Amino acid sequence: MISQEAYLKWKSERARRKLTPGERFGRAKFIFAWIFALAVFVVCMLVLMVYAMTFGEKKTQSFLLSIALALFTSFVIIEPIEILLLVSLPFLLDNGWTAQLRSRAKDLGLI
Repeated sequence: MISQEAYLKWKSERARRKLTPGERFGRAKFIFAWIFALAVFVVCMLVLMVYAMTFGEKKTQSFLLSIALALFTSFVIIEPIEILLLVSLPFLLDNGWTAQLRSRAKDLGLI
């Protein structure tokens, strides 16, 4: 375990030194990735708003409810069950066939 004094010393030394070109490039990629992800999110929200205006209020509410239900089902029910099975029964699921099947199912959007 590192002491707090050692950590603070390391942090102050790191803050004073200049970044190498590789570190600057890495940070630039990180920032660009977040900007790109946020831009995609904003565009998707704008497209959703345009489609919502064309569908009408009732269909839009049904559409948003179905998306919310699908997300809830995926994150609250399916993912925890999958994790519990993978953690509790690794000997059943630790083979090439299962790995290929899970990869194919994820490609198809089933899990």
